[in-house]
Amino acid sequence: MAFASSQALPLRGISVTSACPAALPRRRAQGAAARTASSSRTRMLAQSNAPVASSEPTLAQALSLPAFSTLRAVVAVAQLDLSAVSGTLFAPTNAAFKRLSAELVQMVLGSADVAREVLLRHVVSECVPSSKLTGNAFLSSLNGGALPYTSYGGLQIKIGGISLGAQTDISFDKGVVHALDGVLKPPAQTWPSFSQSYIAPVAKPSPPTIATARAMGATTTSTLGGRKAMGLMTQRPFWMYGPPYCAAKQEEYEPISIAQPDVSFVDYQVMPPGSVIVTPDSVNAAELNPVSGMSKYIGQTKRLVSGDGLSDYSRLD
Repeated sequence: MAFASSQALPLRGISVTSACPAALPRRRAQGAAARTASSSRTRMLAQSNAPVASSEPTLAQALSLPAFSTLRAVVAVAQLDLSAVSGTLFAPTNAAFKRLSAELVQMVLGSADVAREVLLRHVVSECVPSSKLTGNAFLSSLNGGALPYTSYGGLQIKIGGISLGAQTDISFDKGVVHALDGVLKPPAQTWPSFSQSYIAPVAKPSPPTIATARAMGATTTSTLGGRKAMGLMTQRPFWMYGPPYCAAKQEEYEPISIAQPDVSFVDYQVMPPGSVIVTPDSVNAAELNPVSGMSKYIGQTKRLVSGDGLSDYSRLD
């Protein structure tokens, strides 16, 4: 594939007609009146089906802003055809690349495989305007990795923990571009080694294992995000309250049954990322001990029970 340069699009959307012909001599015009009338309908039909011009720029044109010059260099190294890209591109700015170490930048610019993997991490096939990035959910990037996003009242949107830049909703003919204040790292293919950089060196991608998925899931910004990133659950609405990913229905993650619900209450709290096992000292409600819904799994919730209600369970596994 070759790097797509900015080119004019085929005309679409606006009828294209030739210039008006020069006026014919009166006698020839009168003599050709019948022929003109009979062919006018054919010309009108042809004009109605003529190609039309698009008012939207190409992706290459949308990335022609000075803030994306480093990204354009990465595209050139990866030899990606931008004309084939559709959906949403989260585009790291020059400032985003400057936040990386010089060694990582050289790694990206020095390898077509790494550059391609980094670029595909920033593209999703759906066209997602910023107004649709609300709450906490996930997109799927073109390299196959889950791409979590969070939005706090629509005022601060983060993609993979990185804030969107000032320039968002830049339309192009096949989708939309959002500037990004950081560079997303591709999904790790081996046991992750964490550093201050956003990019993990990946030269030859290989299918992730369950162990890798679990390791990456335990390091995401939220417990819910960890389960989704591990690919070990099907998301259901009540999972916003933190049941284990292995639960098929709500009853399966209730370790405590309140004997006296009128005099007690339950508070679900998300545990810190990376938590693996929580072993409670007691399930006595009066002691307010945190307990795990399924303590043998990664990233569970703790449940605080208050009041006089006591659990009728003596074990939690």
